[in-house]
Amino acid sequence: MTITSPPASYADLEERFAAWAAADPRILALLVVGSRARRPQPGPWSDLDLIALVDDRASLLTSLFWLHEIEGVWLTYSSATGRGDPELYVLFSGARKVDIVFEEIPGAAAVSLQKSPEGLISLSAYQFVLQRGWRALYSPGNASSHSPTST
Repeated sequence: MTITSPPASYADLEERFAAWAAADPRILALLVVGSRARRPQPGPWSDLDLIALVDDRASLLTSLFWLHEIEGVWLTYSSATGRGDPELYVLFSGARKVDIVFEEIPGAAAVSLQKSPEGLISLSAYQFVLQRGWRALYSPGNASSHSPTST
C-alpha cells in the first residue's frame, strides 16, 4: 500500500486501517469502538478507538513500522489495559489520534470461528466495551456493526 496524501478525515484513516487489516494475516478482526461506533455522529474532537483481535500481537508490537504504511506518524506511546493487553496510542499526521488495543485470540478457537464474525467477536474479553456499540473495519465475512438501542 502506497500513501500519496494525508487523510482528509477520520473516515479516510479508517479506510486505510481496513485495507491494512485485510492485507495482514495476523489480524483476525479490527473493530471500531467508542464514540465513532455509536450514533449520533461523534463530535469533532473524538479520537478513533480500535480493538484488534489478533493471533500474534508480539510480532505486531515488536516493530511499529507497519503504522507508517497507514499514515505518517507524529507520535506513539504504549500502555496496557486493566487486564494487561497492550494498548498503543498513535498520533497520525493531521493530529488524528488513534488508540488500539491488541487482544490475542487463541489460534485454534479463531480458526473454528473464521466463517462467523460474530462468533469470533464473541471471544473478546471486552464485551463490556462492545455492548456499548461496535463497527467492524475488517472481519472475516465482513460483519458490519452492533449498536445498542440507547447509549
